Amino acid sequence: MADGDIQIERRAYPRWVIDLELTFKVIRDDGSGVLKKLLARTVKAVTRNISGGGALLLTGEALKPGDRIEISLRLQSSETAVNILAEVTRAGVEGAAVRFLHVATESDEVLQGMIRQKLRYSVRSNMTPQEALEMARKEYFLRMLDEELSSRNM
Repeated sequence: MADGDIQIERRAYPRWVIDLELTFKVIRDDGSGVLKKLLARTVKAVTRNISGGGALLLTGEALKPGDRIEISLRLQSSETAVNILAEVTRAGVEGAAVRFLHVATESDEVLQGMIRQKLRYSVRSNMTPQEALEMARKEYFLRMLDEELSSRNM
């Protein structure tokens, strides 16, 4: 598959095949319920594919299922920083599959509008305000990924 191709699968979010450079730090539970960054150093990685719910990372760092990582990436098309808390679901010699637990982007008017819309929707549904906020953040992240792909295919 080429950069930007969408894989058709039964997933909650579309998955794009794209190389995005990112950095991450491993976070571990210290036994008292407090998450701590174990690696003082920042590790570089590249996505093989990514969606609103997770990614496949190519990295030389030894990770294992259950590890939590703090990912930082900057999308070139929008110059927006994205910080993601993720959990490793599968790990191998070349990399790891991660599930996104929390996505946070730099705030702007588009994200704020999406958040307001989702919060209004949450009042009419069984969704909590926190669930609505997470949904808005993921939708905004998907929109930024789409813009990144569009800018690379021009």
